Amino acid sequence: MICYMKFSMNRLLNFFLFIVLFSLTACKTSSNFAFYLPNEENVIKTNMMQELPFMGTEEILMNAVLKGGDRQELHEKIRVYS
Repeated sequence: MICYMKFSMNRLLNFFLFIVLFSLTACKTSSNFAFYLPNEENVIKTNMMQELPFMGTEEILMNAVLKGGDRQELHEKIRVYS
């Protein structure tokens, strides 16, 4: 029984080390890949400027709901105004 336990612990330890090394390798590979992706700042800026008003209205909506407003009614009013 003791030999079986040693074998099982060795197997578990090896599996754990394999998972750790595999994870580190995957992270390193993905970061190397992402480093060489093109960074198109004008596209990022354009997309950000398109989404910025919606992010602001969501903040307004959440604050209004915290003060007791009905989320669906407030959402409809914001949609009509925008």
